[in-house]
Amino acid sequence: MKPYQFCPYCATPLTVQPVAGKDRPACSECGFAQFQDPKMAAAVLLTQDDQVLLVRRGVSPRIGYWAL
Repeated sequence: MKPYQFCPYCATPLTVQPVAGKDRPACSECGFAQFQDPKMAAAVLLTQDDQVLLVRRGVSPRIGYWAL
């Protein structure tokens, strides 16, 4: 994936900045950072009788937070 030259949110030119422990193209105006390591993900929403099943995370990160 080719790095962006401009922020996709505010059109400010991106500069290389330290983000999450690594130098990445980032926007100094709105904080957008481009990560070169995309991940595939999927989600399922379980419902029964107009109710949604939520789970509480039992592992880090965000242990104790609600999730779908």
